[in-house]
Amino acid sequence: MRTLTLFVIFAFSLSVSSVHAQETQEELLEDLVSYQDGKMIMEDFALFRLRGQDFETEATQVEVYAESPSEGVISRDNFVSLVSQFSYESLLTIYSEQYQLSASDFIGAIEVEELAEPIGTPDLRIKLVVTSQGIQIEFENTQSGQVSRSTATWDEYFAE
Repeated sequence: MRTLTLFVIFAFSLSVSSVHAQETQEELLEDLVSYQDGKMIMEDFALFRLRGQDFETEATQVEVYAESPSEGVISRDNFVSLVSQFSYESLLTIYSEQYQLSASDFIGAIEVEELAEPIGTPDLRIKLVVTSQGIQIEFENTQSGQVSRSTATWDEYFAE
């Protein structure tokens, strides 16, 4: 009987692992970038929480939207890299300033839950627009209505 119980537990854990692996494989096959009206578009939604030894934050829902002309400005790979870099650095800066965390503490405390679509209105919207002239990044706190925007030419961006 004990052997049968162990076998059932083992078989169940394999089936759960198999389902999880299948979901992961499906996620890996999904395109991050879509093409619409001559533009590359990247849109992502996620819930972010920080959990440390002495604290836990409420979930913050973040929407990242980015667009660029589909030809002649930036390759698809560099577009994904640029958007990922800006998004990560932005969230690191926001959380580290708000909660007085070092980069290593932030990395150890951050929990991310990807969402297929937003749950109502995101708390923070990050929008990147890439053109042949440069890049603009905009942050919108939807609770306060505060919007901040930074624009740089490519020369300014690469000089930093």
